[in-house]
Amino acid sequence: DLQEDLSKPRGYRRSTQVPALYGRNYCPHCLCSPCVVELPPDFLRGSCGPHPANDYKRYQLYKQYWRLLKAVGLWQTEEYKRRKEHPTDRREKIPQCIIEEIRNRYPSHDG
Repeated sequence: DLQEDLSKPRGYRRSTQVPALYGRNYCPHCLCSPCVVELPPDFLRGSCGPHPANDYKRYQLYKQYWRLLKAVGLWQTEEYKRRKEHPTDRREKIPQCIIEEIRNRYPSHDG
C-alpha cells in the first residue's frame, strides 16, 4: 500500500508516476507526458450512461482537473497562454483530451 505523498499533485499522491509538462511524447492538448487521461488520477473512477446527474459529475471532475493542471504548471506555460482566445482572458480552458474523456464517461442526458 503506497503512502500519500503530499508533494505530488492531488490525484497522484498515491501513484508512483506523475504527469510532467513537456515530457517525452507529451500530449498536444494538456502538454503532459503521459497525458493526464492516459495516466488517470485517483479521482477519475467509473462511468455511467446518460443521466441528469452527469452534468454535476462533469462539473466536479473539471474542477479537480483544473487544480491538477494548476499544480503541474500548465496554466503558466507560454504555449498554453498563446492558446487562449484573448490574452486578457482570466478563465482557464480545460484541454480537449480531458473534455472528451469526461464527456465519454459521463454523457449528457438527452430529453
